[in-house]
Amino acid sequence: MAVVSAKAGVKNAFTVDVEDYFQVEGFASAIDRRSWEGFRTRVGGSTSLLLDILAAHGVHATFFVLGWVARKHPEIVRQIVASGHEVASHGMSHRLIYTQTPEEFRRETHDAKALLEDLAQKPVAGYRAATYSITRRSLWALDILCEEGFRYDSSIFPMRHDRYGIPDAESEPHVLTTPAEASSSNFRSRCCATRARRFRLRAAVISGCSPTASRAGRCAS
Repeated sequence: MAVVSAKAGVKNAFTVDVEDYFQVEGFASAIDRRSWEGFRTRVGGSTSLLLDILAAHGVHATFFVLGWVARKHPEIVRQIVASGHEVASHGMSHRLIYTQTPEEFRRETHDAKALLEDLAQKPVAGYRAATYSITRRSLWALDILCEEGFRYDSSIFPMRHDRYGIPDAESEPHVLTTPAEASSSNFRSRCCATRARRFRLRAAVISGCSPTASRAGRCAS
């Protein structure tokens, strides 16, 4: 996770969701995913602008890239890496986790991670769910993330919301136990907006898998 040190000694994580305006959950009832290819994308231009701003201020960030965006615009992933930032996964299709089966989630998560690692030529350690949709009914996803080799997660929002949130979740970086007794941790997040895109400031971490949760040796100890 990219960390920015403030003058007062406070460390802040700056993170970005790399997705386009028509892919947000708020438009899901009006814009069918099958029509995404027909929309003119803006994510390339807004990401380039943000990278220039970060470079001007000497700030490093973590970019949670949607697999759909990476597949359509692989140059965005390469540009992020070339600028010295971390690439993390935002899944493939921006579907809410609790609307997927574990098998669907595993397949999509694996494919998005493999795609990003191929483009970045670096391991992808971090994950953030679409619309923060790891909730009490989808905590099973943490085990799959661990089994797929992720080291941290940024999907649990300590608040009440109609689509996401675990109100009594830790609001500071922490380690938790997944249903299969793997380890994960989560950071508090903040939110800010720009005209072209919405960026969220937040992060989280998975520290490893137990031997029994490891699949094909991909879990880190």
